[in-house]
Amino acid sequence: MSEIVRPLEQTAALGDWALGRGEDLRARLAFLGDIMLGLVRIARNRTRRIEAQLAANLDRVGVGSLPVVGVFAVSTGVALSLLATQQLDRVGLPGLAPRLVGIVILRELAALMTGLALAGRAGSGLAVEIAHALGNADGAERQEAGHTVLETVAAPRVLALTLAGPLLVAYADAFALLAATITGIVVTDLTWLSKLTVQAHLESTTSTLAVDHAVAGLIKGAVFGFVVGVATSWHALGSRPGPRGMGQAVRRAVVASAASVAVADLALTFMFKWVRL
Repeated sequence: MSEIVRPLEQTAALGDWALGRGEDLRARLAFLGDIMLGLVRIARNRTRRIEAQLAANLDRVGVGSLPVVGVFAVSTGVALSLLATQQLDRVGLPGLAPRLVGIVILRELAALMTGLALAGRAGSGLAVEIAHALGNADGAERQEAGHTVLETVAAPRVLALTLAGPLLVAYADAFALLAATITGIVVTDLTWLSKLTVQAHLESTTSTLAVDHAVAGLIKGAVFGFVVGVATSWHALGSRPGPRGMGQAVRRAVVASAASVAVADLALTFMFKWVRL
């Protein structure tokens, strides 16, 4: 008898799990729809107060992230230039290093650095702000407060993150390319007296500044900012009351934001390959 009940119990458990995953997916899609509606309302009802709020969010998210993104960009540009020059020199193709480094920075690294920086700094800040705005409300009061916070806090910050992403990517591009170029010139034992060689190195770097490479990186920056804002808002709005609940919400928000950036990066890379961007 037990041999018959056990498979039935396992099937019931599997069904409960599938129904739970379906409900969770439905809730996430509904939340994404609410965020999109909030963004549409912001675009339609543009007032000075909303524009001032957006400017403040951009200052907090974008300008506040400049030092972190700058440090990431310089260190990554130097490391990538060193590795590319060393490895390509072994196969007798050191001249390809500037072009390879430039393409990788423009299409991938600058955007990925920006996304992770936003996930760590802006994502945690947004999670704390949302959890604090919810306060100690519970039950029906918490649902009503969550809807208000979604309209007044989450949606404007998601918009600010989406706009700040491409701007920070362009900023990271400039610093990373400059650091990589200087490192490449120094590492390959070039001197400023060797103008022809230096000029060739610079021309190889500038040849990577194609529109398609830059556009791909900027699109990734905007998408990364959006997914960071959405993932952070989802976990922060589902936080429990109290300091412990706030801490757990912040941790989940940061991890989910970083994971969302990685997944979005993979999806966009395949999409760009498919559309040949």
